[in-house]
Amino acid sequence: MATALAYLHNLAAACGEHGQFTTTSAGAFPTSTVISTELLSTNLAGTSLEDMAVLLETGAYAGEQRDARTNGLTKTTGTLAMASDFSGAVASGVTFSAYSRLPAFRRGLVKGYLQCLNEALAALWYEYTTTHSGVSGQKKFTVDTVTYPWATSEARVISVHGQAQDSDDDPPAISRSSWEWKQSGEIRYLYFRGGSPAPTGQTFTVKWYRPANTRLIHNATARATIAGGAVTAIAVVTGQGGYYTVAPTVTISGGGGTGATVTATLTSGVVTSIAVGVGGSGYTTTPTVTITRNAADTGWHDVSSQDGGLIGLTDEAISDISDVRTVGKAFVYRALMERKQMGSAYDQWAQMAAIWERKACGLPAFFRPSNHVTNIPNLRPTLVGGRGSRMYAGFPR
Repeated sequence: MATALAYLHNLAAACGEHGQFTTTSAGAFPTSTVISTELLSTNLAGTSLEDMAVLLETGAYAGEQRDARTNGLTKTTGTLAMASDFSGAVASGVTFSAYSRLPAFRRGLVKGYLQCLNEALAALWYEYTTTHSGVSGQKKFTVDTVTYPWATSEARVISVHGQAQDSDDDPPAISRSSWEWKQSGEIRYLYFRGGSPAPTGQTFTVKWYRPANTRLIHNATARATIAGGAVTAIAVVTGQGGYYTVAPTVTISGGGGTGATVTATLTSGVVTSIAVGVGGSGYTTTPTVTITRNAADTGWHDVSSQDGGLIGLTDEAISDISDVRTVGKAFVYRALMERKQMGSAYDQWAQMAAIWERKACGLPAFFRPSNHVTNIPNLRPTLVGGRGSRMYAGFPR
């Protein structure tokens, strides 16, 4: 597994960009700037980084993205001015990155690398097993699409198994000819022609191709406010309350002060507010808010939406980073194709997208629809969809 930031770095670098820098002096606010000696170069012009998306990766405002101003680079001081402000002054020692082809996060109508990553996760799968209680004589078992909203198609079923007779044995597979997938309106269920796959008191299991964007670790992000040298408030970033089974620990660091204590409040697993107990003293700049998950909380949870995905930089997914890079590049080149980015012709980006779509279809972890009669997965589904179809698996043409 990897963090959203690790996936982002890997994908952007593979697509030929992602300059990463560290600030060497504190920037200004308002009219935000980032200052780094790495931007001191006689080969650069004031326009060299204009309109690039600048993402703060560490510090008090980690996860915020702004656009570099037109002619915004002062190369003699390494100062880059933003077209709009970050939430506060960017401190020294903060890591930031810059993106030219696509932004890190969606910018208006322009798709970002993170959206391409989430599309890649939705197209990748991992094996997942659900356990069900048997009922003697019962033939029909409803699929729980509330808990597992992705369990919408027979194509996602790998196999069905009865209960193992010994803890060291694998559960016996139930013949594909003895069960079928049925649907009645919004209700989906497995129907067993010969009766229940397990009697009352025993269980049976279903193995699935589960989309990788449906089980994630979401971590909360929060920002501090200071006044008179004390921390006066902690605000949870909208949409980034994370998901927790046990209240996390919240700590304050940096900013030149000490003594602040805060406590997080959970509502249905989400951090909804953070109360300041003691504001501390001596804070001259905004400190960093760190939210640490309790050791008893693994962080993994079932996403309730089929189009769920990574949100904050510290969120995590289960997929191999190289698989995400391969599939993600197909979606990146599609996005560039739609923008005709960097002056390239539409056909050039379309060719790159097609190349990486084919590479994605060769991955073992790429979504593999099953044959609707035999339920045997197509191991290398270059083309699927029936007679006359021209559709790479997962990539409508």
